[in-house]
Amino acid sequence: LLTLMTCAPQGGSTAPVVINEFSYDDSSTDDHEYVELFNRSNTAVDISGWLLDSQDENGPNTAYTVDASTVLQPGDYWVMGSALVPNVDQVVGTTNIWENGQDSLTLRDAGGLIVDTLVYEANKGLWDVTLAEGEGIWGNFTSIAGIETSWSRGRDGLDTDDNGNDFRIMPWTPGTTNDVANLLPYQPG
Repeated sequence: LLTLMTCAPQGGSTAPVVINEFSYDDSSTDDHEYVELFNRSNTAVDISGWLLDSQDENGPNTAYTVDASTVLQPGDYWVMGSALVPNVDQVVGTTNIWENGQDSLTLRDAGGLIVDTLVYEANKGLWDVTLAEGEGIWGNFTSIAGIETSWSRGRDGLDTDDNGNDFRIMPWTPGTTNDVANLLPYQPG
């Protein structure tokens, strides 16, 4: 009997849409930066007018509003970033879209309420604990041209409210699943 997994929320969070994958620094001219949103719910979600903003200890940095008439179907992705990123849905810049050092990424609904948030390079310290889930994401990151990687949820939509456990560096998959195929268990020969 085969049971298909639905897009129902997974983990401790109840947010219907989450930040699923992102890249903020690359080894070239920082022209492959993006944030991928994912609808992990079982219903369509209108994210028109939602805001993706960032800030560091010195205050606000960038803020981008999701295009009007943007509705994510269950299991759908929305990629905001450079035009050079595969499957980008909304171009929000060309280079240096997000800070290369410690910063937050916060997704807010049209009313300004936080839907999902994270702090990357949290190993450098947290200036606002309300922007990190758990201790944030530790480690410094640079995606290398030709072998692009990103910070990605281990499974699409998995949100335990602890970003350090939810995200890992993986091959980039903007606009497509982060889920890796199940491997058969090792069988000694």
